[in-house]
Amino acid sequence: MTKKYPLGTWIYNPINEFTPAEVDRWHDMGLTETLTPRIVFGKDDVRSIIPYLDKAAEYGMKLIIYVTDMATGDYEENFRSVYLPLKGHKALGGFFTMDEPSTPEAFETVKKYLKIQQAVAPELTPYVNLQGSTHENEKVLCGRSYNEFLKAFVEETGVHVFCFDAYTQLIGNPTGIDNYFKDVKRQVEAAEYAGVDVIITPLCSGHLCFNVPTEEQMMWQLTTSAACGCKGAMWFRFYDRNIIPNYHGSPIDPYYNETEHYGMMRRAQRIFSDQFGDMFMKLKRKATYCFGRQLGEYPMFRDGDHELLNLRGYEDTIISFFEDERHVEYVALVNASMTYLAPWYFEYDEDKCSLTEIRMNETLEFPIHSSLNEDDQTYLYPGQMAMYRIDRK
Repeated sequence: MTKKYPLGTWIYNPINEFTPAEVDRWHDMGLTETLTPRIVFGKDDVRSIIPYLDKAAEYGMKLIIYVTDMATGDYEENFRSVYLPLKGHKALGGFFTMDEPSTPEAFETVKKYLKIQQAVAPELTPYVNLQGSTHENEKVLCGRSYNEFLKAFVEETGVHVFCFDAYTQLIGNPTGIDNYFKDVKRQVEAAEYAGVDVIITPLCSGHLCFNVPTEEQMMWQLTTSAACGCKGAMWFRFYDRNIIPNYHGSPIDPYYNETEHYGMMRRAQRIFSDQFGDMFMKLKRKATYCFGRQLGEYPMFRDGDHELLNLRGYEDTIISFFEDERHVEYVALVNASMTYLAPWYFEYDEDKCSLTEIRMNETLEFPIHSSLNEDDQTYLYPGQMAMYRIDRK
């Protein structure tokens, strides 16, 4: 994985609809590790992606090569034929394997693909995306807990990062938001149990019963998932296409023009990366709570849950505690309401610790006092995050 916070997107359009100049747009958008346009095995020359890799390397980006139709014939032979022409490229991050396996047979197939890719190209990271609700799929769990299922999956395949879909937050009702937090909690905890990283697949397009996200909702998806322990985002999806008219409101319209949502997503990603991206790559999650109202299955944060800090506020909140490699503790606070701006403040014993707000990836610091003074309250718009460092005395 790149040292930058992984931000990418699904691209379903065929490779022949693009030129390598499109990498400039991905970089401008703030993408750091993304899927490429679709390459059809046996039809498209995989070497056509090399100019894209060259340009991505200039930006320090990683590309995940999206090759379809490799299941026909010998998969290992087919994979070698697309891997070897690209082997060793600085910007090569990995190759696609499968999206949303949902049956025992599909999981057996994707495990086969992952093991082959790991054996042939151990320096790369194979890409697999699971359904967010896999933790409820009894057909594949076979009586195991999701933690045990995922740990066995990881041990058998050697995969060290996976993605999962998360869309229900944009249905537009509290039940959808609760289901989102339920899926995120289950996926993150299973990943931590298995000792791997997990990347969320949130929405930047509208389709089916899912609304087109606003700018605040794009930020909401980034901040809530990061605060809950995800280690990146692979958006669905960047380009609209006329042949699939149900998908709409993407950052790029069917005529390859940038929409108003392009600017929204660009700002959300770049602000998030500038404020917190580098920090989250070095932090380990310790605990996550909700505050204000119950959010999914997260426990409510109550006085005494943390030995030093109590929280006061009004709206839906995610509060998570992290630590770095030096065991310095941090706390992330996210306005998890999609509607209201409201203030929060911390109460703590200043004889036992100090609290410092961290901005711009720890290049700016602002002491926070334990008081009711307006200057020490934190006002966050829907989806906005604040990060603090706790220094014990």
